Amino acid sequence: MKNFNKAFFFGIVLVLILIIVYTLASQDKKTDYKSKLIEARSDKDYMFKTSDKSPIQKKEIFEKLSYFAPNPSFRLEAQVKLIKDTAVFNVRTTDGKKEKYVKFANAIFNLVGKPHQLLLLKPVTSSNNEPDYLFLAFTDKTSGRSTYGGGRYLDLKYKGEKIIIDFNLAYNPYCSYNPNYSCPLPPNENYLNIAIEAGEKTLEKE
Repeated sequence: MKNFNKAFFFGIVLVLILIIVYTLASQDKKTDYKSKLIEARSDKDYMFKTSDKSPIQKKEIFEKLSYFAPNPSFRLEAQVKLIKDTAVFNVRTTDGKKEKYVKFANAIFNLVGKPHQLLLLKPVTSSNNEPDYLFLAFTDKTSGRSTYGGGRYLDLKYKGEKIIIDFNLAYNPYCSYNPNYSCPLPPNENYLNIAIEAGEKTLEKE
């Protein structure tokens, strides 16, 4: 009986140790993810401040972009459902023109306890060097409030039946900073009836 109790006790201890190790490892991954995201945002701020390709008009007073705090729960895996009858269609732009895209697939996922679906587009002019590049433009309940009213973008890589959508990487189009740029508007079906409090926010006025 004593040996049984010892074995049982050490078994419990082992399980607790494994739980602690797993928890710490998960925390390390989250910390690493957040630190890399913050570093990438800092790099983008520097580029917007210094580069000739920056859309910022008054670089002398620009300090940094505005973001929601990193939130790993807004990074998710979505099921990719290819659209069989693909056809080129016109996407409206902010200056009243049109750009050509292909309706490539739908991304199906759950977020905030609800099922959602977003249309993934493929640029007609996509280079041969980026055959897997997909474009996602969306709006949500933050649009026109804490985020740009014309929607935000995500650049995705298509690798099969699943795709990673990280809303922490959602960014504003250049036309949100500079009216001299023309930007595609999100399709009507890409409105999310929830608040995506992740990624880039509206640039605070200096």
